[in-house]
Amino acid sequence: MTAAELNTYTQSFASTSAAESSAHMADSWRVKGNAQFKEEQYGNALECYNQSIECHPTVSALANRAMVHLKLGMHEECIDDSSRALALDSHHVKSYLRRATARRRLGRWVEAVEDFEQAIRRETSNTEAIEGRRACIAEYVEKTGAQFESVQVPITFEDMKVDETSFIRPIQVQQCTDSTTAATTANQQTRPVTDHQEVPKSVGVTERAAMDMIMPAQKVPKNSIEFEKSWRSCKGDSVKQAWILEHVSKEAMPVLLKQCLSPKMLHQVLLTVLGRVLKSDWNQGIGILRSLPSTDRFQMNCMSLSKAQKREITTSWETAFQSEHTLDDTIQQQYRSVLLENL
Repeated sequence: MTAAELNTYTQSFASTSAAESSAHMADSWRVKGNAQFKEEQYGNALECYNQSIECHPTVSALANRAMVHLKLGMHEECIDDSSRALALDSHHVKSYLRRATARRRLGRWVEAVEDFEQAIRRETSNTEAIEGRRACIAEYVEKTGAQFESVQVPITFEDMKVDETSFIRPIQVQQCTDSTTAATTANQQTRPVTDHQEVPKSVGVTERAAMDMIMPAQKVPKNSIEFEKSWRSCKGDSVKQAWILEHVSKEAMPVLLKQCLSPKMLHQVLLTVLGRVLKSDWNQGIGILRSLPSTDRFQMNCMSLSKAQKREITTSWETAFQSEHTLDDTIQQQYRSVLLENL
């Protein structure tokens, strides 16, 4: 072994030893924190977990410190630690439950329900999550006086088991030199004009044809979990989000969104439908707008949108539905009552 190789090996060994030492110290502090927590010495437990996380942050230490914060009434700190733990392990049910409890105590019921549901999706028989979700919804209804039709409806995977083909919209592929012509022809064949609606000129068909080639058909979400995963993978890319909304069955939207709808997602979905989907496929966009209000927690999510988000949606709505485009009064009324401003 040369001197250079020996030096490299020594540095690597020292680095490994330091890492192992930090991990060992972190675990030692965590165990001490657990002992203090069992004795209800929460202040001492907090110090121990602080030392553990400083040495080496782990899911267990972060989740345990979140629990201490919860015991001490430090709800924001509990939320922060739970979120850090979930960033390391997105399936850590205890972190979802602790964050849900903290959010509920802060009156952030929509976010709390979402966390309880995330826990239920990972452990379908978790009693704490099921009861917490039910109690959180009941508390929301009592405190706000809002209507919530699904208060007595538990979440089960059976609710999501439907015929897969009902979620997939057929895509016709033609060999044409003009991608715009191909996309327009396929669009006309698979989604005929209905309801005597005037279909605006498509301004995004070329872009849509390109996306059809980039994103394979098997990526079309077939249930709520797949929809949430696909939507988040777009990372705010409205073109990709529009592709998803254009290819799912508009009638299936309430099922696809049943367990994953949040104020942020509702805001993004509406802006994408109004800004892109209606331009490329008028009937698909209208169909989504018609079916969205049937989604569980739709009204609660609308009420949780900020004023700025509502203004943005209202502006997009007015732009999409100009005087030359007709719109059912029923649809307009559904959104005006809980979402749209000054319409």
